[in-house]
Amino acid sequence: ELAACVFFQGENDCASPERASDWPHQVAGVASDVRHALDAPHLPFVAVIPSPDPTGPNGRCICAHVDVLRASAHTAAASSSGDVIWVDAFGLPLAADGVHLTTEAQAELSGKLAHAIAQAVQWTAE
Repeated sequence: ELAACVFFQGENDCASPERASDWPHQVAGVASDVRHALDAPHLPFVAVIPSPDPTGPNGRCICAHVDVLRASAHTAAASSSGDVIWVDAFGLPLAADGVHLTTEAQAELSGKLAHAIAQAVQWTAE
């Protein structure tokens, strides 16, 4: 049995302010589609809020509006009805490209995701 779904994507959605501001709604749509496809309406869906460095070597071209994406995601998280559980990657160390997490950061994020999933599974079991 599937306990939860994790979604970690969005760096490229920071390229324009329109895509960045719409990103949380797109993620919620993916969550709905996944639940529908799996016939699992209560499946916990955990999404990572990406945090690339817009001043990094690759960040300048694809992450210029990460601040818009992050603000929009935090607004969605604050007003969420629980459709998506948001985990923030802010402050985790980035690789030299300024976009992707280091191996150590991925390990730390995994712990945050495990915690979010454990809470979600407990909540849906009640």
